[in-house]
Amino acid sequence: MKTGLSEKINMSVLFCRKVLDNDTELRYRVDMVPVPEEKRCGYLFALELIHGEEIDHEEIFDAVADSHTAEKIFDLLTSNDVLPCHLKDVIEDYISS
Repeated sequence: MKTGLSEKINMSVLFCRKVLDNDTELRYRVDMVPVPEEKRCGYLFALELIHGEEIDHEEIFDAVADSHTAEKIFDLLTSNDVLPCHLKDVIEDYISS
């Protein structure tokens, strides 16, 4: 069975899981995603803060188009324990600098 472009491309390229305490963890994920209308790929950033049964989730679709910038932002997010509520601001600040 053949798979379409989106099935091959939509995959995690970077992932980090940090345990903050007994029932709280942060998960960072960067996925390569297709942008069919522009015939290219981009990177999706997703953050989850899991505290017991509660999950705070935020994602930014197609924030950047190159792997080098995606890796730099991922490193910035994980090294500073950025929370989901700050994801958009951090990415916007990084891109505009």
